[in-house]
Amino acid sequence: MNHRDFGVPLAKQSVVYNGIDRNIFKPVKVKKNSRDIIFVGNIEDGKKGFIYLLKAMAVMKTDVRLIVVDGGAPHRKVTNRVIDLLGIRDKIYFAGTASNDELVKLYSQSSAAIVPSVYEGFGFPAGEAMACGVPVISSDGGALPEVVGDAGIVVPARDHQALADAIDTLLNDPKMQKKFSRAGMERVEKLFTWESAVKQMVEVYSKL
Repeated sequence: MNHRDFGVPLAKQSVVYNGIDRNIFKPVKVKKNSRDIIFVGNIEDGKKGFIYLLKAMAVMKTDVRLIVVDGGAPHRKVTNRVIDLLGIRDKIYFAGTASNDELVKLYSQSSAAIVPSVYEGFGFPAGEAMACGVPVISSDGGALPEVVGDAGIVVPARDHQALADAIDTLLNDPKMQKKFSRAGMERVEKLFTWESAVKQMVEVYSKL
């Protein structure tokens, strides 16, 4: 996309992925809740696609509880109206602001992390969840398919029915959950470490 937007030939580009701090984001022993799914991000930022997750919850067949970690976002007027309109308020738990330790526990107790963004430059919530061994369902917005790869389920952005179907499928398939849990941790270990990012940045500067 960059070579089209900015006129920079692919041959002159280098990609260095962000890293995930695995000293913080790692599996912890907490009781897993089979019906918990988690969203991390600014719910009032349209790029995060939270509205499509809410719409998905209204048509899902599986009974879920959505944990929302939004940093205690003060502007929930639009979101609250949509939640009430869809009649799903009893399915949502706003965790507000969470420390890193609390966030890791919330990730680890969830059966899936949902990243429905319309656009992402990287997608830290996806990487963090994968590092914690949590299966990820993401949209194909921006860089997310490159982050998630084959370690999760990727659906079209803005398609709430596809998102609902993916959540229903994953939550009712323990074998798939275990598969994506392992694959996500392995993918982070292979591609998204700060050690690797530093090494690659040094190599880029050395070439220049």
